[in-house]
Amino acid sequence: MEYNTKTNKIVFSQYGRNIQILIDETLNISKKTKRIKIYIYILKIMKDNNLIINNIDIYKRKLWDQLYLLTNNKLKEYPFKNKKPIYFLNKKKKYIKLNYPKQIKQYKYYGKIIQKFIKKIIKIKNKYKYIYNIANIMKNNNINNIKLKYSTILKDIKLISKGKIDLI
Repeated sequence: MEYNTKTNKIVFSQYGRNIQILIDETLNISKKTKRIKIYIYILKIMKDNNLIINNIDIYKRKLWDQLYLLTNNKLKEYPFKNKKPIYFLNKKKKYIKLNYPKQIKQYKYYGKIIQKFIKKIIKIKNKYKYIYNIANIMKNNNINNIKLKYSTILKDIKLISKGKIDLI
């Protein structure tokens, strides 16, 4: 009896240990034509396990790349011109740090859209029609569900608009 702890580690867990054992056995076969036929059957099994087909050529290349890695880079019948699998070449790239947009952190519980809307209302002539509706939205739909009074909301509208909208 052979325990899994004493065998080699599984490279791709979605295919399981049996596929890996099949691949290891086919590496020992001396006839090239027989080896290729077995590899094609193994690729069909791998294809049935994945079931994701977006672009057939890229998908076939992905399966051959995975087969290449499952053989520990010993696959002699790799059908593509570039001998290294392209699917895994970019694996060692570092993550790029994203620069998040800067916004007013003081009023973030109202949301970015409300702050932009208040800044747009400054340009409108009859802005007082909209301010009451915005105040209701700010009272009911703030992000942290803080219960706010209308007086604090009106003060915040004044501060967000930089004093251009004053109802107090």
